[in-house]
Amino acid sequence: MMYHFKNRFFELKELKPNFFECTISAVEPTDAEVKDFLNESDKILKDYNHIGTIYQLENMKLLKADHRIAIGNWTKKNNELIKQKTVCVGYKTDSILGKMVLNGIFIIQKPVFPYLISTNEAEILAWMDKQFLESKIGV
Repeated sequence: MMYHFKNRFFELKELKPNFFECTISAVEPTDAEVKDFLNESDKILKDYNHIGTIYQLENMKLLKADHRIAIGNWTKKNNELIKQKTVCVGYKTDSILGKMVLNGIFIIQKPVFPYLISTNEAEILAWMDKQFLESKIGV
């Protein structure tokens, strides 16, 4: 059975084995919804050996500072596991500002995995397939 979780803030689903799509909504999340996001991220990280994720960010709004801090702390705590298990991550955004923000974040804190930022979902998914094939994991 393919993995799937959804609340008002995000939907996380397995598109095919080891490939996930995380769609972030336009709502301002509650503390509980951010905690759900982190708990579900924990499950994926622990239950899968190889992970590729496409984040759909078209509707995402800036998160409150305490939510950004919670996500940042989770990322720092799990950095080694993320590095071991994440094959690649794609970020889909239709906004030039969104691309600039992501690029700015990644200049300051370089991801520990290959990533692609694009407006084209098909391009991201094809790139992810290629990353899995080149990593000898397959798709």
